Amino acid sequence: MNLFEEQIISVYTNAAKVWRAQHEQGSVPHFWEVRVVLSAECCEGAARELLFDLDNRRQASHPQAASILLRYLLLTRLSNVNGNYLWPAVAKEMATLTGCDRGSVPWGNFFREALLQVHQAELPQVFQRYVAFLLGDTGVGFNRGALVRQFLRDLLDSYQARTPHATISAKEFVAEKIRAIPDSDLRNLTLVLENTGTIVIAMADYARDHEMPSLLLSSWAHVRNFWEKKLGIDLDHLLPEAEAIFSQIMHRFGSTISTDVMETLLDSGQVQWIAGVRPKPLPVGKVTVMMETKNIEVELMSGDRLRLRDYLAHPQQR
Repeated sequence: MNLFEEQIISVYTNAAKVWRAQHEQGSVPHFWEVRVVLSAECCEGAARELLFDLDNRRQASHPQAASILLRYLLLTRLSNVNGNYLWPAVAKEMATLTGCDRGSVPWGNFFREALLQVHQAELPQVFQRYVAFLLGDTGVGFNRGALVRQFLRDLLDSYQARTPHATISAKEFVAEKIRAIPDSDLRNLTLVLENTGTIVIAMADYARDHEMPSLLLSSWAHVRNFWEKKLGIDLDHLLPEAEAIFSQIMHRFGSTISTDVMETLLDSGQVQWIAGVRPKPLPVGKVTVMMETKNIEVELMSGDRLRLRDYLAHPQQR
């Protein structure tokens, strides 16, 4: 094995061991979760070794090293890459590292073959599966956070508005929504959308069937701990932007309240209606009310279930 390729594999193997020692047995880390640090000299040396393979063998002598270097470059140097232009961006970076420009087609074929050999079982059967795998495993992509956040919001809206007692599974529901995506940038994130979308629907189902504390103003550590206990999910393992994305949709799971209970809270003065004259009866849907000095958006529903009970009972959490 060549010097730099051997070094890359050693660094990754050791970093993965550290991650596994800190997590549940059997867990498989995403590349973005493993603390891999490669020197500029190592990257350049490995790139030259891969260039030799490209010119003389058309495939990597050591596919694992090729896969690690590719993902490292995406994570550290090409993190804002547009999925539709991933291979040209990779080819340009390889030209910078080696001083030789071989173009995007040869490098694309070269790295796809390496990924197939190393990650065949992990490659999704979706549109542009190599790109989808890389963006999911490295946690990168142009405008990625905003795209994923909007998809999850739209997914929740559709799921909560679906026909009652629909028999379609959460996975099938998410897959159906992904198939309908017209935006190729978003489709390149299919792997991320499948994983996070299925989890969001599981959260919605849990919130529908159980009494929920308000998570809207809770710390991220509290939110993570809550869902890990209830659903066995570590949100931070889903994607790098988990806190930024999920914090903005937590109110969908923990601030639903029945109209009857809201009437009682308004009458008692615990909550103030701020949208003009208080209507009779209260409308079903999203409204904004004031609790102490904070404006809170809540979802009013018919029935007698209360979702703000913990929030009202534990003012120290506000």
